[in-house]
Amino acid sequence: MIVPVNKGTILIIDDQERSRSLYRALLLREGYEVLEAESGERGLELVKSAKPDVIILDLFLPALSGSDVLERIRADDSTKKIPIIVLSVEGEKDAIQKLLRLGAQDYLVKGFTPPKEVLSKLRTVMQKAGAKSPAPSYKIRIIEGQVDAPQLEQ
Repeated sequence: MIVPVNKGTILIIDDQERSRSLYRALLLREGYEVLEAESGERGLELVKSAKPDVIILDLFLPALSGSDVLERIRADDSTKKIPIIVLSVEGEKDAIQKLLRLGAQDYLVKGFTPPKEVLSKLRTVMQKAGAKSPAPSYKIRIIEGQVDAPQLEQ
């Protein structure tokens, strides 16, 4: 069985468990390490302690909004270069432009952006930022009786 090696750490900041669960499963399957925060405050804690390679950020969070989280991340010298993809239900052009001006690398609308496109945008953002090697790497786990060396060469 070939298993992807960790391609990078992604922090998902979203108050909806269902949304976090969907993207967690997708990212884990693709070989990313996934951290999760259900609030803006918890997200900021994880940003500072874990320094993820990319942040996927929802706008509508309890207490501290996604816009506020974005501004605080950009204001901190130790976190300001971490790429942020906003993934939210807000699809209004002015709101999107404001977030891009604040420093988001991309903006995707929940419910209208297929998970595979989110993954594609994530890869693009990581490559532009130089986070982890864009070339895939793998661990090979050989299960006795299932494969032999000549089969691996094919």
